[in-house]
Amino acid sequence: MNKIYNLFSKYNSIIIIVIFIFCSNLMVKSILQTIIYKNHLNNISNANSIKFTLPYSSNINTENIINEIQNYKELISLEADNIVFHIPGDVIYGKAIYSKIEITNIPIVEGRFFSIDDTLNKSNTVVLGKDLAKYSQVENNKRYIVIGNKKLEVIGIMGQDSRKTPYDKTFYVNLAGFILPNENLESLYNYKLIGLDNQNILKENIINICNKYNVQGLNFINSRENITIGEILDSILMYIPITFIVILFILINILNIFKFWWENNKYNFIINRMVGATKFDITKIAIKILFKQFIISMIITYFLNLVLNPLITSIFNFNTENNILSILITTGLMFLLTIVIIAGPIYKLINNEINKNIRGI
Repeated sequence: MNKIYNLFSKYNSIIIIVIFIFCSNLMVKSILQTIIYKNHLNNISNANSIKFTLPYSSNINTENIINEIQNYKELISLEADNIVFHIPGDVIYGKAIYSKIEITNIPIVEGRFFSIDDTLNKSNTVVLGKDLAKYSQVENNKRYIVIGNKKLEVIGIMGQDSRKTPYDKTFYVNLAGFILPNENLESLYNYKLIGLDNQNILKENIINICNKYNVQGLNFINSRENITIGEILDSILMYIPITFIVILFILINILNIFKFWWENNKYNFIINRMVGATKFDITKIAIKILFKQFIISMIITYFLNLVLNPLITSIFNFNTENNILSILITTGLMFLLTIVIIAGPIYKLINNEINKNIRGI
């Protein structure tokens, strides 16, 4: 038991650094994911576009509303349709398919993509990215995904087995004849207009069409969506278990610091200096130890990211890129912070190294 404790005491500073870096990398990537999605929404919006959401209504067929809006003579084209699926524990984003739109060259790993027949036949079908397949279930040799009280047949899985694609985390739903199932489905539409002056006219036109079908709660969305502090905090709080482990290691090191000062005479360092270790010698030894721990921590963290990347992707539904530069920068910043926290154990390592050098003089 004592050997295990000594081994832990010897390497606990490296363990703490690795956990700090790994945890901070996850948090940073989660925050970046939130920012990237908001930036995506902003990119599909421009000065001459308008976005709105259609709320749930059990007796309204979205095809009627969409067709009437698309028949508006001043409208150039449907630029993007973003459908937001609210499912237990997650929110996923995708696009709608109409008979008027053709999308080709979609990589498929299972099943197939939509055909013209699918869009003409008003079928409630969906094609999922491979990372979203975990939300589906297989029944009678057919795959389904349940959104609220609506069961959609999954006719295909997008992506490639050997590499990541832009389609892995999205979906396409056949909206021809699609009835909004309940409040768990939100449809977000973005229309591109001929000129800036037509925006208000189109807005009035959409309101009139929705009033015709007794749609309550039509909501127009600002073109720019700024990320909020709350969203950043949400992306950090999802790592509470990891943060708890980090805090636990910090407490262990604080106890080690007190234990070290209790068991060692505080004059040892001064006596060692008097025997023959100069200030320059001590500085060199300290830098050598810290640099070694920095390199070891960076290597361990990099391979930890490499090994756990598939697990993290499946649990948190985002890709943790193994970027050596980002890990190096994060390692450096977290290493400086960790030096303060593990000052006691590092001091002990330096002191032991000095003793070895002095005995060798």
